[in-house]
Amino acid sequence: MVHLPVHLAIEAKIAGPIHHRWMYPVERWLYFLKSLIVNRACPEGCIAEGYIANECMTLCSRYMHKVETRFNWPERNYDGVLEQLNGGLSIFSQPRRTLGAKVPCELEVDELEQAHIYILKNCDEVIPYLKY
Repeated sequence: MVHLPVHLAIEAKIAGPIHHRWMYPVERWLYFLKSLIVNRACPEGCIAEGYIANECMTLCSRYMHKVETRFNWPERNYDGVLEQLNGGLSIFSQPRRTLGAKVPCELEVDELEQAHIYILKNCDEVIPYLKY
């Protein structure tokens, strides 16, 4: 492994930047084209037909605003607007979803006090009480 950087520098000097010879985009495109083949007897015709059908559906779906298409799907982690619970505070009514496993944690006394002050100063429901 110590000898590898010597050869990488020589290869970069001879062939140029890696993005000019990287095969990943080409392989992804060939994988997509291969998925269009239905009849193995004439793969070129299947690829041409599938590609044209895909382009037509893409063009049509860009102009259909009231129909759900792949261009106007909601985001992957979108939960919608959560309804505010009766008696709940507005600061906790934001759309949210936990990512990963839930890990319980204990706050230190000063961290708990900072969180408490933050909530009291940023809730609309508490503003009338702060004026007095």
